[in-house]
Amino acid sequence: MDMLNTFNLTQSVKEPTHNRGHILDWLVHRSDSDLVQSTTISNAISSDHLCIISHLKMLLPPPIITKKMTRNIRNINRTGIIKDIQTMLPPSVPVTAQDLDTKLRSIMDKHAPLKSQRFSSRQSTVWYNSIRDELRHAKQQRRRAERMWLKSKLRVHKQL
Repeated sequence: MDMLNTFNLTQSVKEPTHNRGHILDWLVHRSDSDLVQSTTISNAISSDHLCIISHLKMLLPPPIITKKMTRNIRNINRTGIIKDIQTMLPPSVPVTAQDLDTKLRSIMDKHAPLKSQRFSSRQSTVWYNSIRDELRHAKQQRRRAERMWLKSKLRVHKQL
């Protein structure tokens, strides 16, 4: 316990967590942090260890709201849009680029109007950002070893 105090840490589990009366399970946090709100010990499962139930005060980063303008072009009536293009843009009449843009936009607005969509996403948490590359590399190695084992069925490849 003196070592914990030296590093400004607190052990939240105060009661025995083993059926023989020992504290074997620890929940350690910084003393100046209000992360751990409460800790209770429960005999909810059949084991020689008791359950530690802790309520933590964790703040999620606020969601990032982005707004995009989209068109549903999958449901466009093809014959209707072709008819409108032929009507608005006869082949014999010369058209400027600006005029062509305006006419095509109005046709698209008629057949696939712009709709505003909101998307929310959260920033990755700090702890995940710090280990993301390590996790990705470990997953790649596991998949590579699994593919080798599936091809060869050798025990040595399964143990990788």
